[in-house]
Amino acid sequence: MGGGNGQKSATARARNEAKKKAEGAGGGGAAGMAARGGAQEKMAAAAAEREAMRAKNAAIKAERERKKAKEAKKMGLSNGTTGGKKKKEKGGGDLDLLASMGY
Repeated sequence: MGGGNGQKSATARARNEAKKKAEGAGGGGAAGMAARGGAQEKMAAAAAEREAMRAKNAAIKAERERKKAKEAKKMGLSNGTTGGKKKKEKGGGDLDLLASMGY
């Protein structure tokens, strides 16, 4: 295999450092439980944050719909008309008069 003492020491230090990192990352035992602690709280906080965002988006959507309905009512679209005052239909005028006279 070869290699000098310096290389062997460096390899041993790297292995030991990797071992310590793996121990701190979780695993079994009390140390692992402590490293994993708070996962439920983080998940609950994230769920609450998502729910708050959904509520905010629903409120924004409701406000948009309210404004849209208000504008539609203002324009008279809610009852199928185009809005504004309805114009009076003009009659035949002279033709009606002549017809009533028998012409």
